Amino acid sequence: MKIVLCKGQFMGPISGADESLVTYATQLKRSGHEATVLTLYPHPSAAQYEGPLKEAGVEVLRITDHKAHVLLDLARNATRRISHFSNGSQRFLHKDAERITRRIAKGYGRKCFEYFNRSGADVVHVLTPDAATPVLIDASNAAKVPVIYQEMGTPYYSAEHEPYYERLIESLPLCAEIAALSPALADLCRDRYRTRSPVSVLPIMVEDLRHGDVIQAIKETVTFGFAARFAPMKGPLNLIRAFSRVHLPNARLRMAGAGSQASQMETQIVQLGLSDRCDLPGAYTNRKKKIAFYTSLDVFVLPSLGEGTPNCVIEAMSFGLPVIVTAVGGVPEVVTPDVGILVPPGDDVALAGALQKLAEDKTLRLRMGQCARDRYEKLFTPEVVLPVMLDTYRRVAQRKVGSPPTYLVPQQIVPWSV
Repeated sequence: MKIVLCKGQFMGPISGADESLVTYATQLKRSGHEATVLTLYPHPSAAQYEGPLKEAGVEVLRITDHKAHVLLDLARNATRRISHFSNGSQRFLHKDAERITRRIAKGYGRKCFEYFNRSGADVVHVLTPDAATPVLIDASNAAKVPVIYQEMGTPYYSAEHEPYYERLIESLPLCAEIAALSPALADLCRDRYRTRSPVSVLPIMVEDLRHGDVIQAIKETVTFGFAARFAPMKGPLNLIRAFSRVHLPNARLRMAGAGSQASQMETQIVQLGLSDRCDLPGAYTNRKKKIAFYTSLDVFVLPSLGEGTPNCVIEAMSFGLPVIVTAVGGVPEVVTPDVGILVPPGDDVALAGALQKLAEDKTLRLRMGQCARDRYEKLFTPEVVLPVMLDTYRRVAQRKVGSPPTYLVPQQIVPWSV
């Protein structure tokens, strides 16, 4: 099959949707299918993702020209300052930023159509909502190539994304199918999107970077890890505050990432007297650094206020790490009690209690870590997810563009049902 995987742009340096797109495309290529990655916009961090794609032999294309690059840089600079405003002002400014980027995207709708029209693609697969998503869906539909939209998070979970979802809903009826990352998230999409397009499950796929069994060395320290954007929605300040309540001198915290809250995090670490116990190594930008980060940890923590199925949590599970995660989005389907501890979002006391519990009990950490690895192998490896993906593509490719939509849910065998 020939598949075109699309996204408005690579977001980097830590983006779960970007990592999923790269894994989907490279695994399709390795299994003998023709995979192409198409983005509308450029991004300074694109090389982090384009490099592995090109190494795997995946063609990477970009639609926009230099003029769009200049306009997008202006929009990005304005967006970086949004976090300093009140919530009401943020909502307004995000809508303004969406309006600018949407106008840029619409100007390239014709080029998208012309590409899809000559591509010979069996299916166009569009991931996650941004200003370009409706343009890509519309252009694919106009070229009579069946399109699947995949929701990589939770619909409407933040003010930042609201404007993009409002535009997305207008184009969803043109999709042959909508995919979500888990059964519960599929139900949520059916409820919030109110579309006649069928909704199916297409899980995250995470490549196994752990080679062989990991032997837990006898250490005097217990290291907690966090890997995500340094942004309010991911809860990094909550984690630092909770960690300050852990009464064990041998506990350490490593937080990999970058983002708008980096300076606040550094200030808070100093104010709480944690400078000798906290490490901010920056965002890992390649496989070697990612492996080194996860293998340095004993427990992974993600205290997000909103999520779909977080890539970083699945990656941690693949390394046999127990996890502490907030009970949001699709997380409770992934993190069962044998795998880790769920805490309420924004509850620093509950988070501190979970940290303390795992810091004090190595036997529990090892048991949960093994269960986490087992659950990863059952649900998220390429060997498990790729057949689901190919079944989805074959089903979508058989649908004629413009045929009457249906409420029928596709008959699927997904990992959760096996």
